[in-house]
Amino acid sequence: MMKFKALQFVACISADMAGEFDDLEEMIAANKAGEDNAHKIESTYCHLGSLIQGMEYMSEFIADEDDEKELAEVLQDLHDRRDAFYPRCASIIYTRRLGKPVEVTIFHRSKDTMDFFVCVDGENDGEAKTFSNVDEVREYIKSLEA
Repeated sequence: MMKFKALQFVACISADMAGEFDDLEEMIAANKAGEDNAHKIESTYCHLGSLIQGMEYMSEFIADEDDEKELAEVLQDLHDRRDAFYPRCASIIYTRRLGKPVEVTIFHRSKDTMDFFVCVDGENDGEAKTFSNVDEVREYIKSLEA
């Protein structure tokens, strides 16, 4: 009985989150069309992360041993879906913060290893800087805000 409840819970939440992913996609499209909505994009992106983190926390309490693998796969899929938005969201958010074009891209070296390339208009003679994680990207942008 527990298995059904845990999987049903995650399935329902995942379905609800599909709408939030769609909303984020629409916000990104609106931004490209000229709407200044970087704050809404940042808020939605962070909100999705919080929801996934909350689901992970709750799944520890509702899952039995048989559910753990299936739930982990579903949660990883949600993480991957959210992470796929990172380059576009970060580019929009950091462009707004710095007031000049910022382009963030990701290069996957392996399943668990990736590099983040950040090119800020007018910095480093137009050359992209490489970082190994999101925190390094955030700190670089903060250093340029000063």
